[in-house]
Amino acid sequence: LVPNWNSIDPMDVDRDNFAVVFPTFLELLATSKFVAFDEEMTGIFGQGEGSQKRDDTVEERYKKMVTVATKYGIIQFGICLFHGSADGTALVATPYNFYVFPNSRDDLVVSPSAIDFLRKNKMNFDQWLTKGITYVAAEGEQWAKKKLFPDTSSSTETTSSTDEIPKQKELIKLTRQSDIDFTERNMALVEALLASNDCNAEGTGAGDCVALESTNAFLRRVLYEQLEARYAGRVNVVKNDQNVLSALKVDPAKQADFERAQRLEKERQFNETLGFRRVFNALVECKKPLVGHNLFFDLLFMMRWLDGPLSEDFETFRVRLNEMFPMIYDTKLIAEQNIDNVGNIDTGLERCYQHFVTDRPFGAAHTTSTAAAMEGVTGTEGESVTVPVVLRTSGVEIRMSPLITGFNPQAAQFHNAGYDAYATGCVFARQVEILQAQQGIEVLPASMLTFATGAHTIHCNIINMNRSFYYVHLHPASRTASSALKGVTLKVTGFEAKSVKNSDINNVFTAAGLEQSSCEIMWVDGESFLVNFPKHFLVGSDAIKTEDDKSVHSFQLLDSTGAMPELTWPAGWTVAVWVPQWIQDQQKAMEEENEDGAEGGDSDGGDDDDEGDDEMPAKRVRLDMDECCTR
Repeated sequence: LVPNWNSIDPMDVDRDNFAVVFPTFLELLATSKFVAFDEEMTGIFGQGEGSQKRDDTVEERYKKMVTVATKYGIIQFGICLFHGSADGTALVATPYNFYVFPNSRDDLVVSPSAIDFLRKNKMNFDQWLTKGITYVAAEGEQWAKKKLFPDTSSSTETTSSTDEIPKQKELIKLTRQSDIDFTERNMALVEALLASNDCNAEGTGAGDCVALESTNAFLRRVLYEQLEARYAGRVNVVKNDQNVLSALKVDPAKQADFERAQRLEKERQFNETLGFRRVFNALVECKKPLVGHNLFFDLLFMMRWLDGPLSEDFETFRVRLNEMFPMIYDTKLIAEQNIDNVGNIDTGLERCYQHFVTDRPFGAAHTTSTAAAMEGVTGTEGESVTVPVVLRTSGVEIRMSPLITGFNPQAAQFHNAGYDAYATGCVFARQVEILQAQQGIEVLPASMLTFATGAHTIHCNIINMNRSFYYVHLHPASRTASSALKGVTLKVTGFEAKSVKNSDINNVFTAAGLEQSSCEIMWVDGESFLVNFPKHFLVGSDAIKTEDDKSVHSFQLLDSTGAMPELTWPAGWTVAVWVPQWIQDQQKAMEEENEDGAEGGDSDGGDDDDEGDDEMPAKRVRLDMDECCTR
């Protein structure tokens, strides 16, 4: 199907228009520069032991999030494709908002708080419940293929009109007399059909087909077997929407047409069963850069419901994910790197869109008439179409696709998955522009931006972990985490549980002449907290003291001006430099290795030779402070 670009608006896609929109989606996906996505779910919060803690390791958090992603499902799956314009001066955005609904074999669990939140953000639940596109995982696809095409393992092509008949070594042997009578009664109907003179393989004549008796799945299977065994090549078997079988007399002149129609019908059923998994399969196959915002949960939900059950361990998960999506970007993580030197900003999607896109207009929005401005896409007759210009950033103009007519990007629709995917892609384009411009080019036109390569790739496959001290590394060749905290971070313990308030902590900073904005307090639990100084460094000095003037650590904070604030903590509090978990694990491993070496002793029982000491120094545990404090 070739749709009319000016009449089809794919922004909202459901069961009614999916078949028409999908071919166009595939065409655009193949020529896109990158893909932004977002999801809205039926719930995202765990309870009890599944609640998130800021000091969770990646493995701990992954297991908690797997529980949530397995329990709840997806309501909307937003995808926005970004292309270079034909003249190379702009990016063209095509957002899709897919309403998806689980296969009937899956239970649906919803969180009242999530539903209430989405209701307040104008979620169309009626469209989701009544018109949501079904979806299955890999196992569901294999099940549908085996059911509809049992003789093919890797293709949906079939040449036999009897593919639906199970192939078994032996026919089912009936023992109940009522079942035997049922079968023979229906076979008699077929015999009468074959004895008649009418013949029309399409089933339009008066006596060319006969409807068999309605029954259960087991006896339908028996009928299939008996019809194949007794009348192969003489009758075709079809099943209607009410699961009633009919036997059609074969007309050799029309059998090829019948078989083709049956094949097309089975392919239709197969595609309908797969539903939105067809989109997922296309995303996996294209290997385009995949962009999300704070997307850890989005990735887990996507993989759980469109690929299959999630692995128990994070390492296995990221290997599987990387095979399917080798380039993943998180706009929230990139925003936290202060790439445009404006200081810390709120990195929620709405604020990022405001900061990177809306606050940086290059020119006023306007409408222009031009050819369909996407690579590989033309109008139905090559005609001129109206392309509304959404906005211009300082170097990149982002236009809305001519496919989209009912979508106003300047009217914020956050928490609509299609709009969030669009906003995420716009933020990413601006971030890429900033990072690549830092290589020496002041203003980059869209044609000069690269999304598979470039300065931004240092952030590839590293994502944010919400309410955490860590970033997540998705590439299997890397460690699983890195610190999300800049500057210096101190961990404070040693006080009575829940006896300290933020105001008590701030008093320490005020007494040292520090502004509250220069640090962030992050509670780990009721008995410990972290203090992050993003613009400070560590130097060697006895500057952290308790009220009894006893020095507890031999390091001091130093800010960019050279000031060295002296922090005096309440008596009993213990203050130490916070050490990321992977360094603790590394330190522990090295200590165990040293202990093993010490226990080994001298294998020959002889005396130590002092002359060899310089050549074979003893192993020492070294704490890499560069990993504990970033400059």
